[in-house]
Amino acid sequence: MYSERQINIKPPAAAAESAGNADDHDKEDQPPKVEFKQVVEEDAVYSKRCKVFVMKGADYADLGVGMLHLKFVKDSAKAQLIVRADNNIGQVLINLMVSNGLPCQRMGKNNVMIMSLPIPEHTKVVSILLRVKTAEEAYELLAKLKDYTKIRLARQIHVI
Repeated sequence: MYSERQINIKPPAAAAESAGNADDHDKEDQPPKVEFKQVVEEDAVYSKRCKVFVMKGADYADLGVGMLHLKFVKDSAKAQLIVRADNNIGQVLINLMVSNGLPCQRMGKNNVMIMSLPIPEHTKVVSILLRVKTAEEAYELLAKLKDYTKIRLARQIHVI
């Protein structure tokens, strides 16, 4: 009736080999893996991962998740608080100077609230909420912010 040429039957070893080639072909078709390389702030004296919210209207709007860094500005008595987004380009979510009398306090279980301009381009002072994982981390963040406002004041007195 039919010959082996017409049906194109492969022996079992050849079928297994062609299945192995199909797996190799699938590996080649995989999308490239994105390598995440976090942006590192030079001279940061304190860093903490947090989620940032900014007051818009009556509610807080989510700006994103990022790394908060506290650092001193070179050749100045000023300290800077910067939050960079967790992405490859490290988009700046918050960039402000920590000044004496910066209003900051604990809000809820694991939040720290600051009243300031989130970035210099904003024209109105808003409430900024920094959410960390635990209550202990929130206490630590608040203590660091208060310490850096005191250190800034002491540096200003020393400079004068």
